[in-house]
Amino acid sequence: MGRLALALFALLAWTLPAAAQSIPPNERPMYGGVKQDDQKFIDSVIASGYTRKSGAQEAVARGFQSFEKHDFGPAMRRFNQAWVLDPDYAETYRGFALVLIARDRKPDEAEAMFKKGIDLPGASAGLFADYGRFLVLTKRLKDAIPVLERGAEAEGEPADQLRAQRLLADAYYDEKQFDKACPLAKKIIDKVEETRAKESMQFIVTSPRCEG
Repeated sequence: MGRLALALFALLAWTLPAAAQSIPPNERPMYGGVKQDDQKFIDSVIASGYTRKSGAQEAVARGFQSFEKHDFGPAMRRFNQAWVLDPDYAETYRGFALVLIARDRKPDEAEAMFKKGIDLPGASAGLFADYGRFLVLTKRLKDAIPVLERGAEAEGEPADQLRAQRLLADAYYDEKQFDKACPLAKKIIDKVEETRAKESMQFIVTSPRCEG
């Protein structure tokens, strides 16, 4: 999921005018504020052997599967199901934010979802990395650094932890915090595989600022 999210960010989709579209409530974050009759759905999930928490985790996983295929409507429906089951599951807000960027091109609403997610228990390295990337690309490096610092230490997929660390090294360097950028880049350069990311780390470690 992370690679696709980065590709979407690289397109800077939120800087473009959103296409006119009619989106039903179940394909808007939190049903667009429209009240739903949720109890039957919750009961059916529990009857299937899930807890509300594990059901939310499964719904989010399926939501990201749809997101990877650019099936944003089904993705948002799954994220909404997760929100109904466990409104404190941080990954749901990551999903909301990514669809708001990729489909709706609404950066302000996406950022509100990122902020909600990172303040919840169990926020993942991937969530911090995606929000940090968002802040970097909207030219707010000073805001990105503390988010990415949390992502570099957060639990999650190793690839997401590494992505947060790499983005953090770049942000440190661009903010002239060479005493932090240089050791971090040297620490992770051998783990970075993607070509552009590798070149970025190589630029830092071979910079005169990192001599010694």
